[in-house]
Amino acid sequence: VLAHPKGISRLLKLLSSRSASAARWAVRVIASLSMDASGRQRVCALSSVKGDAVALALTKLLSCHDVESEQCAALVLGNLVLDPVGREMLLRAPCVLPAVRDVLWTSDVKTLRYIAGALRNVSFDEAGGRRLLSDRLLIKRLQELISSPDPT
Repeated sequence: VLAHPKGISRLLKLLSSRSASAARWAVRVIASLSMDASGRQRVCALSSVKGDAVALALTKLLSCHDVESEQCAALVLGNLVLDPVGREMLLRAPCVLPAVRDVLWTSDVKTLRYIAGALRNVSFDEAGGRRLLSDRLLIKRLQELISSPDPT
């Protein structure tokens, strides 16, 4: 996918497509690409051009009721916020923080860990950290999770 000049662009188009199965397949591929720094940079560069469409597609997949797709979407969000371009694009989109907050009530441990990692990655950025701290519901839920006797 990285070798083909339009590979990532086509994946992002599939991610935003009306076909749920195509979007679920695309998020799995993007998740594996985003784990590598060079893949993450290319995904972020192209995602920033498409902006809110990519953010919206990822947030829809966070609640698609397919656990693997939800996990991959959470992983992609966490990896993209490691890159300054990806972080700016995702924090700028109004749909991301509410969707991430909603995922904090998931019963899937892997998805919850990926979302917690995404929030941790955002908090390293000064502006991102301030944005998180301003969301009282998010902070309340994180405090509940921290004080939970459940070790997950």
